[in-house]
Amino acid sequence: MSIIIFDFLKKNNLKFDHIKNLFVNVGPGKFSSIRSSIVSCKALSMSNNINLYGFSSNQIEDNDYKKLLELSEKGVLMKNLINPIYSG
Repeated sequence: MSIIIFDFLKKNNLKFDHIKNLFVNVGPGKFSSIRSSIVSCKALSMSNNINLYGFSSNQIEDNDYKKLLELSEKGVLMKNLINPIYSG
C-alpha cells in the first residue's frame, strides 16, 4: 500500500506537505486487505500530521470519491477513529 502511495506522489510531483486529508475505506471487505490499508494510512497520517478519515464504501455512490471531501466537511466521516467492517 505504501509503495502505491509513494508512486502516486512521485508521478504527480507531490510531497506529503501537499496532503491535508487521507481517506481509507474501512469496509465492508476482507480482513487482511482492510487491516493493511488502515495500518498504512494510519502510519502515514501520524508521521506526516495528516488528517485521517475512515469511510464505508456504502457512503459513496458510483465511486464518486469527490464526495468524501464533502462528507468530511459535514463531519459524517470518522476522523482518526477507524472501526473496520469485515466480511466473511
